[in-house]
Amino acid sequence: MEDMKKQILALFEKTSKCYDAYCEISQNGDGSLSIEVSQEYGRLGMKGTLLDTLQAISKITGLPEVDEGESIIIGGCETCDYGSRYGYSFRAYKN
Repeated sequence: MEDMKKQILALFEKTSKCYDAYCEISQNGDGSLSIEVSQEYGRLGMKGTLLDTLQAISKITGLPEVDEGESIIIGGCETCDYGSRYGYSFRAYKN
C-alpha cells in the first residue's frame, strides 16, 4: 500500500516545497478504495489532465473505474491557517 501511495503522490505537484503532501488510501467493504491526496496550506496541482490522472490511478490500483470525489478543504486556524489541508478525493472500484 505504501508503494501505491508514493505512485499516486507522484501524479501531483506540490504548490510549495515547504509543506508536506499526503496520500491516504482505505479499503471499503465493497472492495473499492477511497483515496485522498492533499497538502498542507495549499492544494496540489495535477501534473496531467484530470483524465490522465484518473487513468493513472486506475493503472496503479488495478481497478478499472475511478471517480473524482469531493475537493478536500480543511480550514485551519482563523488567524494563521495552521492545520489546513487542501486536495482531492477519488474512489477506485470494479464496475
